[in-house]
Amino acid sequence: MKPLSKSELENFLERFEYFKDGEFRNIEITSPKDVTFTFAVQDSSRGYDWISIQLNFSDVEEASLLNNSDLNLVDMTDGIDIKNNGTLFAFDIKNSTCQIKSSSIKYEEGQF
Repeated sequence: MKPLSKSELENFLERFEYFKDGEFRNIEITSPKDVTFTFAVQDSSRGYDWISIQLNFSDVEEASLLNNSDLNLVDMTDGIDIKNNGTLFAFDIKNSTCQIKSSSIKYEEGQF
């Protein structure tokens, strides 16, 4: 997985169009401080082909998560937002209660 830095956030979000109209596929909790989300999104650098993206949140400080059985109900029309205040990354899905705050984010691209 590649680390996502504060300076790369805007380019990352623009490349995947803020995950708008994507699909929230999975939440994996590997420990109380480590959570991975999987999405299907369109990649503008690949001619808008669909790929999967895993986002791994480490040193989680706060989270409001959903059950995997409810992920297909999440409205991804308006996409996601990721911000960094210098210390923490704040991730949220705009039309959902799902949010997470962590000290680092890593990502990995995969097959659709």
